[in-house]
Amino acid sequence: MAERVEQGGGFREGLGEGVREMREGLSRDKIESRLDDAVSERPVTKHLLDLRIVVRALLIAAVLTLIVSLLLSPKLGAVVLIVSFGAAWFILANRQYSRRRPTQPADSDDDDA
Repeated sequence: MAERVEQGGGFREGLGEGVREMREGLSRDKIESRLDDAVSERPVTKHLLDLRIVVRALLIAAVLTLIVSLLLSPKLGAVVLIVSFGAAWFILANRQYSRRRPTQPADSDDDDA
């Protein structure tokens, strides 16, 4: 009465198909295009990915963690590491993004020459 539907290939072919789809989805070109889209949609992303900002935030977090670990507790120091890194990273990136750049005249002198 009930029909039995069999799929050809089984687990191995399904796994192979999934791996191929992951390779296509994670190709370098697609990842770079997604990153470019994210940076163009949200300009602060460029500053969040700046290595100088990440290293500064890491240094701030490491110093705060060392202080808290020595004075209070290593467990609390671990929490401070995570929270202070995230906060310092976001604050430094937003500060860099908000920094005023020198204004330039709308009419350039190159057009007159």
